[in-house]
Amino acid sequence: HLIAVVLFATYIAGVAAFALFPLRLDAEYVSRPAFDPPIVLDLFFLGRLDAMSPAQYLGNILLGVPFGFLAPFVWRMSLPKVLVAGLAFSLSIEAIQWLATKLMVAFPSRALDINDVLLNTLGVLAGIALFVLVRLAYRLLFSDLPTPPRAWEHFHTTLTT
Repeated sequence: HLIAVVLFATYIAGVAAFALFPLRLDAEYVSRPAFDPPIVLDLFFLGRLDAMSPAQYLGNILLGVPFGFLAPFVWRMSLPKVLVAGLAFSLSIEAIQWLATKLMVAFPSRALDINDVLLNTLGVLAGIALFVLVRLAYRLLFSDLPTPPRAWEHFHTTLTT
């Protein structure tokens, strides 16, 4: 269980480093224009396909995959609850980015974008699907082990129950 917690904490720290920092106040960042509008509610699949580059679409999806895959190893919760927790996590990131902009501690300004939330949550869903596939494969291959190795007991239990 400790391995899962460390992996998940490392993931959360990486997301924070990528999505929330740097909070720089140098002249180059300060001179950049603010996003207009600061809150974007136009959905990309309703005509805003040019809102992001393909790399941004993919990056936003990939950002959520570890959450969906690792959370079941950290907390004993149903997979629908993992999806809701992933949505809340994505909303939290966007809210913190917006708040940092409003408090003028983040340059350049960041927009609260509903598309980021949707794509991150899609990534969480992909991570859950990956977890389900790994669990299915694990059950087919290793569910009949009389006693799993002690170091993998938590993972074995999570994947077989």
